[in-house]
Amino acid sequence: THITGANTFSVRLPAAILSVVPIGITFALGKRMFDQKTGIVAALLLSLTPGNVASGVMMTIDAPFLCCWSIALYGYWRMLERDSNRLLWSMVTVLAVGTGLLFKQTMLAFPVLAGTFALVSAPDRQEWRRPSFWLTGLSALGFLAPLLWWNVQHDWITFEHTGDHFARQHASTLRRIAVSAEFLASQFGLLSPVTYSLLGCCLFLSWKNMRKIERREAYLLCFFAPPIACVLLLSLTQRVEANWPAPFYASAIVLLAAAVMDQLACIRLPKEALQRSLAVGCVSILITYALPFVI
Repeated sequence: THITGANTFSVRLPAAILSVVPIGITFALGKRMFDQKTGIVAALLLSLTPGNVASGVMMTIDAPFLCCWSIALYGYWRMLERDSNRLLWSMVTVLAVGTGLLFKQTMLAFPVLAGTFALVSAPDRQEWRRPSFWLTGLSALGFLAPLLWWNVQHDWITFEHTGDHFARQHASTLRRIAVSAEFLASQFGLLSPVTYSLLGCCLFLSWKNMRKIERREAYLLCFFAPPIACVLLLSLTQRVEANWPAPFYASAIVLLAAAVMDQLACIRLPKEALQRSLAVGCVSILITYALPFVI
């Protein structure tokens, strides 16, 4: 606002710029893990989601947070390639995770999921014995130091605020099911109905063909399936905001793109599904853009 003035355009401009970064990173990850066509499809699927459009027009912490998450997702995969650039990608991962922690505590899930993948993936279990693996994680968590120091001086207000989100809410079983169904409905709106349905198919097929899951699929699933399951269970106990699981869809979109491009052994979806997803996605984002003028 100091350069362009205190106006709506100036406030929302960073969100618009930052919302493009995850699309580019999604393309890069899809291309790196599979091929260029998969990367393009993944970028298209992400760009045609109402959630991505919303994050680009509303200046909230979600835009920079999702940007950090997607960079960390790419950086960690490159780090696990264990080539001559490992140190560089370790630093990228540290900066992305650390900066993301300053935006949103949800970023704490990233080190947990990263460690989970290194545990379940046989070729990557050796990471637990590498000092650089531990140093990467601890360095990223070191970014919490300013936040913890500020909380010490302000009666741990952040922890109190976070605790309010997870406070137990007394409600009937029917009410809990209704709240959970409301959350599920919001996810159809966040990603578009067809895209979200296809992600559900991906989860089911990956569970059905678990023995065929390879390293690439395992990586994408680790950053998607466990946290989504946790959020769904949480929605049965309390009201969950629609944007809470947003970062977990970063890897899911790449997984879906690989499935429709016939790149996976455990998950295969017809290309007609991709056409429907893109078509419905186009309609969904047009409706999203039109809503401010209608309401």
